[in-house]
Amino acid sequence: MGPEAEAAAGALKGGEVLLLENNRYYAGETKNDSELSAGLGKLADYFVMDAFGTSHRAHSSTAGVTEHMKYSAAGYLMEKELKFLVGAVETPNRPYVSSAHLSAGALPCGHVAHFSLCPKSSA
Repeated sequence: MGPEAEAAAGALKGGEVLLLENNRYYAGETKNDSELSAGLGKLADYFVMDAFGTSHRAHSSTAGVTEHMKYSAAGYLMEKELKFLVGAVETPNRPYVSSAHLSAGALPCGHVAHFSLCPKSSA
């Protein structure tokens, strides 16, 4: 991140926010570069992951940075998504659609992309 970002972060007063450029364009971002992660870690004490759609990525800004923060947590949106996922798995509304492989004896019908329902095979 560099000295300019560190100086700007250090000059923040209560209630102020520092907005950084999109770090996806940094070469080490998608490789979870430890130097980039450490640079991000110098800018704050707390890290809140609130992007469920990117939380599975081991990138510098989603995983590596957590090793350089005093505290890391999941945010409210992440909590909401996880509760929904747990509910969908534990008590799913039927029909439940999956992309599981078909067994050798199964007869495929319909189009999965259109979520067509297939009757059970009589075999």
